[in-house]
Amino acid sequence: MHEAAGFPVLANRGSRRQHIEADLIYFADELHDLEKGQPLVLVECKRPGRPLDPAATQVRDYALWVRPAYYVITDSQSVAVWDYQGAIGPDLKLLEVKQADLADKLDDLYKYLNRDAALATRQRKIARLTPDK
Repeated sequence: MHEAAGFPVLANRGSRRQHIEADLIYFADELHDLEKGQPLVLVECKRPGRPLDPAATQVRDYALWVRPAYYVITDSQSVAVWDYQGAIGPDLKLLEVKQADLADKLDDLYKYLNRDAALATRQRKIARLTPDK
């Protein structure tokens, strides 16, 4: 995956267009473009010591514009992985891993956050939402 840090996103807030900044977006390749590229994983970094779940609302707002397969919220002590569902339903929290358990859970994280799996997931979602032509 190709990382884009501090990635600018143009979002609509009511009738206003607003620039927001995604902490990290991982793309399938070097094309870092939300329309022509393939954003796979959106990452939001939070300060340590705060619960991650309340940040899901903010990250979901970003995900509406980015359209990743997954989004991740981390505070350097925990990592939570969410399956982004778009407008068709609530997002699904797949797992949350504490730093102390990271070594034991790497396979679980990799199952979702490797390039091939995230790309396949994103393509399945796009196919499901795109009418047959």
